[in-house]
This record gives sequence, structure tokens and C-alpha cells, in this order.
Amino acid sequence: MTRLEPWYKRLPERLNYELEELRRAGIAFAQDQEALTCGKIRLTVNTAFDGQDLALVVEFPDFYPYFRFEVAAPSLDLPRHQHPVSKYLCLIGRATRNWKPSDTLAAFIAQRVPATVAAASGDPSVSEEPQGEPATDYFRYEANSIVLVDTDCRVPAGIGRGQLLLGLEQEDLTKAPLRGAVLQVLNGDGETLYSADPRLEALYQHRWKIPWFRLAAPPPCGDAKEAMAALHAAFPSTTNAWTKYKDSKSSIIGVLCPEEVQFGTVSDAWVFVVQVQVGKRSIGPYFARAGRAGIVDLASRIPELHALRDKKIGIVGLGCVGAPSALHLARAGVGELRLIDHDYIDPGTVVRWPFGFRTAGWQKVTVVKDFITHHYPFTSVKAWDHRIGDPTLDDARAMTEFFDGLDLVYDASTEEGINHLLSDLAWERRITYVVISTTTGAWGGRVVRIKPGSTQGCWQCMLHATEDNQLPTPPSSGEGIQPMGCANPTYAAAGFDTEEVALMGVRAATTALATTYPNIPGDVGILVFRHNDPVIVSPQWQWHTLARHPRCQHTHT
Repeated sequence: MTRLEPWYKRLPERLNYELEELRRAGIAFAQDQEALTCGKIRLTVNTAFDGQDLALVVEFPDFYPYFRFEVAAPSLDLPRHQHPVSKYLCLIGRATRNWKPSDTLAAFIAQRVPATVAAASGDPSVSEEPQGEPATDYFRYEANSIVLVDTDCRVPAGIGRGQLLLGLEQEDLTKAPLRGAVLQVLNGDGETLYSADPRLEALYQHRWKIPWFRLAAPPPCGDAKEAMAALHAAFPSTTNAWTKYKDSKSSIIGVLCPEEVQFGTVSDAWVFVVQVQVGKRSIGPYFARAGRAGIVDLASRIPELHALRDKKIGIVGLGCVGAPSALHLARAGVGELRLIDHDYIDPGTVVRWPFGFRTAGWQKVTVVKDFITHHYPFTSVKAWDHRIGDPTLDDARAMTEFFDGLDLVYDASTEEGINHLLSDLAWERRITYVVISTTTGAWGGRVVRIKPGSTQGCWQCMLHATEDNQLPTPPSSGEGIQPMGCANPTYAAAGFDTEEVALMGVRAATTALATTYPNIPGDVGILVFRHNDPVIVSPQWQWHTLARHPRCQHTHT
């Protein structure tokens, strides 16, 4: 394998241009020869700033000028706009769109370095990017470690220490880094200041009480040993903070400190220092990051979906359109999902099902319920492994429990008999009914939303209107298959095609329950993905109003 040449060999004219621009600007520099032997360009730059000499260290990335250089000011200790460890200056915003390949180092030193120092010093004449700089973002964390913390986990300012109950994913911290969640925060007298949501707490069977301390400023973020020393200096009792846990002598200390959580807003933040000792072998100390994982933290990224938090949606059918729909609704923050399916996961179907071989043989409701419970715990899940229409089962009881207090029925069964039943039961109870389906080959699909008090027609009206060509029929390949050993014929289609229907189905359900989310322009959506000539087109949704059909004998009240 031939290694790519360094950028300055592929683009020697660019390096020459950068150096010439520095000379033209009268900026003195020296090239680091040791770095050059390693294929890196590093410059030491001397410039004057505010009447004093300022030494800067500039490092160019391997793929310059696609990406920016970094400029460090080792002699400065700015309160903002400077990395506290590397001493890199924040000369432009983090996003790569802020960097233009035409930018030069000379221009940055002449213009942006003074502006950055002035902004960090509070000069109001310098505009800043409205972005907070959380101190905890600069810590060097142990890879794959995290402790989930709810932003609503607030500790009164006057309380400086106490205990904290951690839930742990694993007991043996010598085999894997710390992963867990804050389940409880107590003050020094053992009084509870915060308790986690019971749904989050239920995920953790292993518990451990650890000490926590409040610091007036974040601890040193460059090295966990320095942070531990700072804790020992501020709280001598941390020297004896070791506890016996299983077969290891371990120490986890929670640190509460202030940081800028949003632009101009300072609030408390957590960081954890971990050290594990087994016999004479010691692991750490290392930092474990705190990840904000409360309901408010999740909702802040999907503000239009706030109303879903208190809604109950029932999903029937967890196949290639139903299972993705369930996952999307859980991500959207739906308060409760109710799932019905009777089928198991055939390994051949994983090509268009959300999960792979490790779920083969499991019942679909079990896999989907377990995944949502562990990954989206603020969505409660009830599941029925039930075949609707089986005369040996108690359908009436299952449907009574399923519909009790439901806000919306989401029918992904692709079974006409079940469509008929669910649409009637939803109509009788004045519950919104959404039914989705795809066609053979996934050439098209249909989404129908029947909202009581809004939609004039019903599911049977939709069938009549389709028969009369008042509503179009989605395109179809017209060809089915029967895979080897499979008892039921099916169709050939890719998962990324069938999921187009699931995505629109979720939107249709959301519009019925969240008025803050944009509405869809009709009751019946027809997806056209391919025409008779099998050429893929951009997914086109045609929306139609569902009127009451004169031949429909359904009671429309």
C-alpha cells in the first residue's frame, strides 16, 4: 500500500505561497525540522501584539488546505476562545464551513489573532460567534466511558459535598471503562436532592455509592492525576475515598463545577474521576464524561414534537415498515408505544428489517420492545405477542387492553382483514387511524390518515374510491417471490426503499398529535418511486382528500 505524500509535497506551491505571505507581512517564523522529518509542517511564529512580543506555534494538518491550521499561544491563558491544554486559539468557528482554502496564515495572524484576544478580554466591539464554551468539552476522557446525567439534576449552590448513587452497566471496571448513570444525589446528611426517572433507573442492576464534591472552578482538564491532586487539596478526605467494590479496590469521585453551558449562560456540570486497583495493578486515574440525558435534553433537539411526550400510539405489525416506524416514534419522544405482532424474525428478512442475525429466531415484539426500552427509556412500551384473528386466542381482551386510552392506531399489518377491523374499532372510539403499506418491489406505497372530526371518509371509502379510480393506485412491480423454505409469498425490495413509506407514516401520525409540527396536505398519500419502466424517480408523494363515498355502508357519525 502506497502512503499518500504529505500535502507540502503534493502542493509545494501552496507552502511557498504561505511562507512568502508571512515574509511580505513582516512576520518572523522558523520551521520545526524535527516535525518535518515526521512529515509535518510546524512553524514557530513571532509577532507583536499590544506592544509586546507574542510567540505562536502553528501546526498544519495532513490534508491542508482542505482543513485549517491550528495556532497555539503557549504564553497566553485566555478565559475564553483558547483550548486550556493545547493552547490553540479559537480563531474561527469549529464548523469546516468557516474555513476557506484561500485563507492564509499571515492574514489570520494579522487580523484574527488580535480580534480573538480582544474578544476573550471582553472587548464589546468585537463580534463573537454565539456559541458557549463548556469547560468539560476540553477534558481528555477515557474512550467509551460515560455517565448519564439529567440536566434537571440540580444541586443547590450552598451544598458542597455529599454522596451519589451510580447505576453501572458492568461491575468489573478493570475490563471495561465506567459506563452508567446518576440515579440519586444526596447531600452530606444523606438527604435526597435528586432522583432519576424510574424508567432510566430500571436499566441498571448494579449500584454503587460514591462521594461527590463541588469545586469553584473546573479541575485541571489535561491530566486526571492533576485533577485528583486538586481534589485532594480541596477535600483532604478524598485521599481515603477508596471503596471495596466486588474484587477491586476502586475510586470514583463525582465533581460538580461551573461552566458556560450556552453562550453567556453559566451553570453546573459534572465530570467523574475514576481509578481502579486490582492487587498491585492500577488503572487510571481517568476522566469519565458526563452526558446530559434527561427528557429536557432530548426534547431540546426536537421542539416541534413536544406534544408527543404524553401520547399513546398503538402499532400493529412490526415488519419492514412497522418496525422502523416504531423506532422513529420512540426517537420522536412518544410517551408510550403499544406493539402487536405474532411473527418471529426470519434471518433472511434482515436485509430489510432494522436488526440483523443476532435477533434471528426472536419474536419481533420482544426485540423491538427490548431495544426501545434500553435505548429510549422515556418511551414506555407494552407488547403483545398475538395473532389477531386466531380463534384459539382472546382477541377481545387483547384489543380492549390495546385500545384503552390510546391516542392513535398505527396499522402496518399489510393485512386487509386487520385493516378493516382496526379502522372500524378506531372509528367507533374516535381515535385517529393511520394505515401504511408498500407495493411489490417497493415501487410505491400508500399512507392513509383518518382523523375523527376532520376526515370525511373512512377506510372503506378509500377502497371504493380506489376501485372507481377516484384515488390512484400506487405503482407495483406485480411480481412476488417465495424464498426457499418460507411458507408465505413475499416480494423483492430493498429496505431503503420500503422505509420511505414508514417515514411518511410517522409524519402522518405526528401531524395528528402535535399541532406544532407541519401538517400534511391531505388524507391519502400515494408514493411513486418507480414507473412502469423500472426507473427510480425522486420519492413523489401525491396527496388527496378522502371524501365520503356514496357506496360506503359504514355509519359516518
